[in-house]
Amino acid sequence: MFVRLSGFAVIGLALAAFTIGTAGEKKDQAEYKSITGVIRSVDAAKGMFTIAVPEGKDCTLLVNESTKFVGPAGGSRGMGKAGLKDDTMVKGSEVRVLLAADNKAALEVHLPKRKSADNAKDG
Repeated sequence: MFVRLSGFAVIGLALAAFTIGTAGEKKDQAEYKSITGVIRSVDAAKGMFTIAVPEGKDCTLLVNESTKFVGPAGGSRGMGKAGLKDDTMVKGSEVRVLLAADNKAALEVHLPKRKSADNAKDG
C-alpha cells in the first residue's frame, strides 16, 4: 500500500512540475494582433499596402523581407516585396494580416482564393 501511495505521489509531482514548466513557456510566446480588411492600394516599390478595416480607418502596412504571403490553403505565395506582386494583391481583395509587435509591419498576409480557372492550383 505504501509503495502504491508513494508511486502516485511521484507521478503527481512530475505532472505538477511539467505543468509549471509549460506554463512559463506560454507566457514567453508573443501574441500578435490580426486584422481583416479590403485592399485599397498596393505600392510594391515602397513595400507597403493600405487596407480598409471595418472600424472605418484605413491602415497602411509595411512589408519587409520576412513578411510571408500565404494562400487560403496555406501554401506560400512569396516573401517580402515580391509577395505584393501576387495577382490577388489588388484593390478590392479581402486579406487577413498578422501584425508585427509594432502594429506597423505585416508578419503574414493571408490572401484570398484566385479567381482564374487557370490558377486553380492555389497554394
